[in-house]
Amino acid sequence: MRYLAATLPGFSRSIGLTSRTGRCAFAALVGWVMALRGATAQAQSCTENGLSTCVDANPLWLPAGPSRFVSVDSESAMHPNALALAAGFQFISHPIIIRAPGPDPYGTEVAAVKRALQMDLLGAFGILPRLELTLALPVVISQNGSGVSSATSVAPTPIASTALKDPRIGLGFDLFNEQGDVTLTGKLKYEVSLPLGNDHAFAGERAVVHAPAVAIAARWQEFTFATELGFRLRPQVVLGDTRYGSQLTAAVGLGFSAIDQSRLDLSLEAWAYPSLISQLQTQPSGTVTDASFAPSEWQLAVRTSPYPNLLLQLGMGTAIALSSRTRSTPTGEESREVFSPITAASFRAVLVARYLLR
Repeated sequence: MRYLAATLPGFSRSIGLTSRTGRCAFAALVGWVMALRGATAQAQSCTENGLSTCVDANPLWLPAGPSRFVSVDSESAMHPNALALAAGFQFISHPIIIRAPGPDPYGTEVAAVKRALQMDLLGAFGILPRLELTLALPVVISQNGSGVSSATSVAPTPIASTALKDPRIGLGFDLFNEQGDVTLTGKLKYEVSLPLGNDHAFAGERAVVHAPAVAIAARWQEFTFATELGFRLRPQVVLGDTRYGSQLTAAVGLGFSAIDQSRLDLSLEAWAYPSLISQLQTQPSGTVTDASFAPSEWQLAVRTSPYPNLLLQLGMGTAIALSSRTRSTPTGEESREVFSPITAASFRAVLVARYLLR
């Protein structure tokens, strides 16, 4: 540690971080890497009678940089020594509804998390040309629900009303920037979520989540089309009749600049997180012969810049029922249901205030 502290300033200057802010960002990166090593070695147990709470009730990771959308990251990295700071607020309704064993053959529905209000503190900093560092610290300000205790205990206790969530750190690198009638830009990014949150309150995972992704945007006159594709790689846990683990991440957004210079931007977007884990299983109600698990939502948002370098964004949306399950009963009958799975909020409202320091 002493050697690292002594060599850090010189090394940071040698790679071009001459500003005090840049050296501080580089020091923060080193500290987070060391924390990542420690977090990877941790093994946390958060399973109660076969029901795991190691699931983040809110899978929407707000972009740290100045994106036009709430689900698609900015398609280009911050300029060197440029800084973006943001505070985001998310209200979600009924994100965790589980089926637990009960008198009904299909189980009993339990509202483990009914409603939650989350605050995200976000930062993006350009550390080198075409390279940015991002940080996110999400916190559950308020939430209510029964947790899993109502399905596992005769004396249930409500879920914790506040909780720290898993912090995230990431790097973004510009892939291309093609100017023309249609401007095409792209960014490669890699984020990790550290298991430091409250995993007994649906606010943290039991292991590090690795999230590589690519964001691409095309701009033509006042229109912007953007998409982000990636993965979230994590260990599998079981929550009721759902196996929750590694996922694909896909988001698309269409934006329109109603007034120049970001004075008023409108956007429509949708995202889905299809599972890479098989949901086929045998349950008391029958055998699941075909299933798809893909938490999905859509959102309509507006963004404005009332003052220079200040961006305000407000969006609202609901879940999309893209998940399905086909069940074969012991008598040979088949039934199919289409539903919105866990982590897909029945209603979501997002407010983001972002300030840019260039």
